[in-house]
Amino acid sequence: MKVFFFVSIILLIFQGTAIAYEGPVKHIQLIDNGETTTLRTRSKTVEDFLISNDVLLNEQDLINLELNHLLSDEETIVIDRSFNVNVVAGHRQMSVKVPPNTDVNLLMQMVAERTGDEYIYNGYVYRDLVKNETVRLIHVSQEYVYTEEPISYETEIIYNNNIPYGEEKIINQWEYGLKAITTLINFENGIEKSRELIEERIINLPINEVKEVGTKRTVLTSTGHVQYMNSFILEATAYSAEQPNLSNYTATGAKAVRGVVAVDPNFIPLGTNLYIPGYGHAIAADTGGAIRGKKIDLCFDTVAESIEFGRRNIKVYILE
Repeated sequence: MKVFFFVSIILLIFQGTAIAYEGPVKHIQLIDNGETTTLRTRSKTVEDFLISNDVLLNEQDLINLELNHLLSDEETIVIDRSFNVNVVAGHRQMSVKVPPNTDVNLLMQMVAERTGDEYIYNGYVYRDLVKNETVRLIHVSQEYVYTEEPISYETEIIYNNNIPYGEEKIINQWEYGLKAITTLINFENGIEKSRELIEERIINLPINEVKEVGTKRTVLTSTGHVQYMNSFILEATAYSAEQPNLSNYTATGAKAVRGVVAVDPNFIPLGTNLYIPGYGHAIAADTGGAIRGKKIDLCFDTVAESIEFGRRNIKVYILE
């Protein structure tokens, strides 16, 4: 009887110790991703409670209490679960697990860390994400482009009256310059969106061309080469002072003889010395009502000469 009593006492001691270790029963309210459950437990800490009830926490899940928190009766444990978001980032597609209450801005940072690229979002970046939604991000990139472009030269002309008209003489040979251009090109999803000039630097200045251009105009006459200022093609009509009803004198008082021509003084001033191939030297000394613009009347000594000449287009040189 004594032995049985002793063993009973020992069992009671061990049983009391086990009950004391487990602790009193607590009523815990568990809210897991919005679903509420009330559980009885003897667990001391939050971590013990989760293990004993087979509640697993993922890396991105949020819990309102520390895992080593000592539980009290009537406490509430709230777990907000992470969720997946489908992301189209440029030409890439991926699934990203995000913590609760994550906005688009944080998602872009997560995608940038994963890919090493930069992205923008065409919308409000501080809105919260929704489970399994698809978010489209625009991949942005930049490229610096270096190019070289020629710089045009200019031509400097020196007019020289000692060189025959139209003749050119190169004094200084031209050479293109060169400039370096740095441009920043901005891309969105691989498509060029804008360009920005970063730097424009002169490598070599151009060397301008310098040439002499002759202005000396000469025409070969019966008396040799004569210098002239300009020349025109005019419609010429011949006349003679011997013709009936024509005066022997011109509008300037000069006698109407060969070498005297009638002109439009608004086109060729009176008193201008002329040379007309096939006719010879002449002076603008007369006018006529029908002579306007590029027309000229040539005086001949005889009617026969004027008839032979008739009317034709001729080249007239304005002499200096």
